[in-house]
Amino acid sequence: MTPRIIFPLSLLSFSAAILMGLYLYASSTPHSIVYFMRDTASLGGLTPVAGFLSNLGILFWCVSASICFFSAYLVSQIKETQITEKRFLLTSGFLSSYLLLDDLFQIHESSHLIFPNYGEKIVFLALAIFSLGYVIAFHKLILRTSFLWLIAAFSCLASSIMVDSVLSLNFSNEILHWLEDGFKWFGITCWAGYFLSVSTQLIKQAIKNSPR
Repeated sequence: MTPRIIFPLSLLSFSAAILMGLYLYASSTPHSIVYFMRDTASLGGLTPVAGFLSNLGILFWCVSASICFFSAYLVSQIKETQITEKRFLLTSGFLSSYLLLDDLFQIHESSHLIFPNYGEKIVFLALAIFSLGYVIAFHKLILRTSFLWLIAAFSCLASSIMVDSVLSLNFSNEILHWLEDGFKWFGITCWAGYFLSVSTQLIKQAIKNSPR
C-alpha cells in the first residue's frame, strides 16, 4: 500500500481504537460513556473560563511538543547527517509530551496511589534527574542557542514546584496559589518560546549546510 492510503487508514484505525477502548473501559466502571467524553467544565457545571490558564498552558505544552517533533522530521529530511540536532529535538519533544500529559492528567498528584507518602517527590526527582541528563547530553548544542530562555523556563518551573511544596504544608492562601500557577505559566511560555527559537535556528542551519 502507498503512504497515501496507509496514513488515512492508520488515522481512522487509531480513532476507532480510542473510541472502542473508551467504551469498553467505561463499561467496567460505574460511570457512563458520557463521563469520559464530555469536557470537564460541562461535567462539573462550571463556566467555560474555569481553569482558563491551566488549559492555555496545556495548549502551549502541545505547541512545544509539536514544534519539536515536526522540526526533527524537517531537519532529518533536509540534512541526514545532523544526528545530534535530530536527537535533541526528538528528546525535547518527548519531554514536552510528558509534561503535557502530566499537566493534563495530573500524573504527579495521583502518583501517591503507586508510591504512598513519596508519590510527588519521586516524580519530581525523576524529572530533575532526566532534565539534568538531558542538559548534560546536549549542552554543546544548547550553548549555541538562545539558552537563556531554557534557563528561565527551568527556573520558573522549579519555583512553581517549590511554592507547591509550601502549599502542601497547609500554608494555603490565594497569593501562594497565584505564585505557583504564575511561575508555572511563565515557565511554560518560556519553554515554548525557546523551542520555537531553537527549531527555527536548526532548520535554517540545516538548509544552509545542505548540498545544493
